[in-house]
Amino acid sequence: SSQRAVRLAALCLLTGSDLEELGLRLRLDRRTYKEAAGLLLEVSQPIPTAEYQVRRRLCKAGPTLLSCALRLRGDLSSSDAPAAASAVQMMRRILRRGDPYRLEMLAVTGEDLIQAGLVPGPRIKRTLLELLDAVLENPGCNQKETLLRLVHARKNEESALR
Repeated sequence: SSQRAVRLAALCLLTGSDLEELGLRLRLDRRTYKEAAGLLLEVSQPIPTAEYQVRRRLCKAGPTLLSCALRLRGDLSSSDAPAAASAVQMMRRILRRGDPYRLEMLAVTGEDLIQAGLVPGPRIKRTLLELLDAVLENPGCNQKETLLRLVHARKNEESALR
């Protein structure tokens, strides 16, 4: 996030000012406004205390926004500073290890799912999101064979319910 967005978010948090009103008064560009809005949303979330929580937040916010939000949270509240610093350290470990946190990081693609017998369409995206959810919980299962076994198991469960 840009320094401008971080400053704007901090100003809103410290003064209780409305971002939209400030944005209009300051004639902010759309990018800075969106970054500040993202920061404010992230800062309002509970500080993650476990790696799977950090991976989920990375999935939603991305590393830059999450890092800025956690640092801002720690800077604005001394009582939150240790937890925020700990979450930043967890995030660094996750990124260093290369833990998957985006769809593009999954070991399977939509094409793999189609080859595995799923019908092309919205179900592919839902299945990929379900697999990402599983991988966020357990990054070790991000292997093509493991994920395809999960898909087949779910497909069999659905067939049994019909």
